[in-house]
Amino acid sequence: MNKFKYNLITSIVLLLLPFDEQIKEYKIKIATNDADYKAYYDLAMLYIVDNDSELAIKNFKNCIRHNPEYYDAYNNLGYVYFKLGQLDEAILNYKKALFVKNDLGIAHYNLALAYLENNQIDLSVKHIKLAKYYDPSLTEQVNKMMLILP
Repeated sequence: MNKFKYNLITSIVLLLLPFDEQIKEYKIKIATNDADYKAYYDLAMLYIVDNDSELAIKNFKNCIRHNPEYYDAYNNLGYVYFKLGQLDEAILNYKKALFVKNDLGIAHYNLALAYLENNQIDLSVKHIKLAKYYDPSLTEQVNKMMLILP
């Protein structure tokens, strides 16, 4: 079995476990292989669900430390900072995601929200248009956001 299939099956099996067991299993995976950036990412996502921003941030940073090209980690780290009201950190991480993958529609969308919250309307409009361009599945959210922009 190739590594991709093994990781996919492992992830599916972990999702079937109770929440606390999922956390435990990802910690075991990390203890077994400290460089397993995907385990750090998945653990961080669980901590988002659990509303534990501190541990989510810590695990996203560990993920990025082991794989600086993992754009989803930057994007979701930005999301955590946005939720905490730390707009400068949110914007910085959305930009890092876009530096790695410029056509990541969801990062453009999230960046547009952060700019809007920061009263940077021109930048918000620019990124909301890019979000719609790169990810047409965001059209409904983009259209709703355009209604509130001046």
